[in-house]
Amino acid sequence: MNASFPGAPSPHGPSTGFGRRRLLALAGVGSALAAYYLFSESLWDVSLWWEIAFLALCLMPVVFALVYLVLPVWRARGLLLVGLAFVALAAVLETGGLEGLANFAKLAAMTALGFWFLSYFETVRWVILVAAIIPIVDAYSVWRGPTRHIVTEQREIFTTLSFAFPVPGEHASANLGVPDLLFFAVFLAATVRFRLRPPLTWLLMTLSFGTTMALAVWLEAVGLPALPGLSIAFLVANADLLWRALQRGTDIPNEPVAQKGMPGMEGADREGNLEEMRVTRYPER
Repeated sequence: MNASFPGAPSPHGPSTGFGRRRLLALAGVGSALAAYYLFSESLWDVSLWWEIAFLALCLMPVVFALVYLVLPVWRARGLLLVGLAFVALAAVLETGGLEGLANFAKLAAMTALGFWFLSYFETVRWVILVAAIIPIVDAYSVWRGPTRHIVTEQREIFTTLSFAFPVPGEHASANLGVPDLLFFAVFLAATVRFRLRPPLTWLLMTLSFGTTMALAVWLEAVGLPALPGLSIAFLVANADLLWRALQRGTDIPNEPVAQKGMPGMEGADREGNLEEMRVTRYPER
């Protein structure tokens, strides 16, 4: 029996190993970020909108390139424990005044937990449902709920529970809450699990954060919810594939399919397509 549709889970996914190119890319991105976070306050000081452009088009894409580069581990075992370990590490580093290192421990924690969380999404329909619900919850939290109180009344808590993007030449930063990091990882890994469009989704979701930041500055708002833009970016990048999957009934995971000839981790960089797939079943858990 052959099938040829996107949207069904891939039981094999990319391998949890890293090729040489990916390891070199991780090393290069990590080194560049380490240098920037160490010396950002010594860099040039430019106008507000040039700062926004730099953060949105340069720094944020480089930071979230780390998440893209570790996509091969989205099905690794023990991700929950890894995520919790990084949460503990982030707390220790934050307490010790090492905010820069704590930043990336938070990113690692939310990425691992996001990948682990996705393992409970057996169908693409659940991903679509989450993408529809979380913008409402996030918007309420930011405008009337606990996030608004934390941002306006307890700024130090928000700083602890967020990822900082330092502004060049200043002792200031733009911040994203840790839930934004979590759902970025969930949606990006979902593009691999359900054979959607990882590169385009990564690009649009990354740009959505910069767009939200720019809107907050333009509207002179204390903060805006980032998850609505993130969800829209995910849905727009994969709209036709998601619709086709639902129309074909591929959200029923009784007979998930594996990508034909997927050579390990490189499958994380491929779009969903209509090539013939061999139907297999999930191994017994």
